[in-house]
Amino acid sequence: MINTRDQRLAFFAYQKVGEIKDERDEYKTAVSDFGANILRSGLSAALATLMRRKDQGAERVRKHILTSDDVQSALKSPDKTNAELITLICNLGALDYMLLSLRLLQLATWLKRAAQATFDA
Repeated sequence: MINTRDQRLAFFAYQKVGEIKDERDEYKTAVSDFGANILRSGLSAALATLMRRKDQGAERVRKHILTSDDVQSALKSPDKTNAELITLICNLGALDYMLLSLRLLQLATWLKRAAQATFDA
């Protein structure tokens, strides 16, 4: 069976969001802000804002982003410090940066949808 990109993102999002028990409100805020910040300020600024936050919800969003297939293929390793991650993303070529921005916006949208559906049910 061939799955679409949307199906894979939805599966990933619901799987990750389903693991969250305690920091639901913080997570919803962080994931909503992340997607909006990509649109408003760009990927680098959105990641910097996410990394500046110290709450558990933001840390969980960061981990979900780092374990996504798109980030894995772009960065080759999930074990990056915040500074290493920002440096790698800022050093991507323009095309790769735009593609990663689009894909992480799509991921943020699915994580937000999954959080709303799971937490508000």
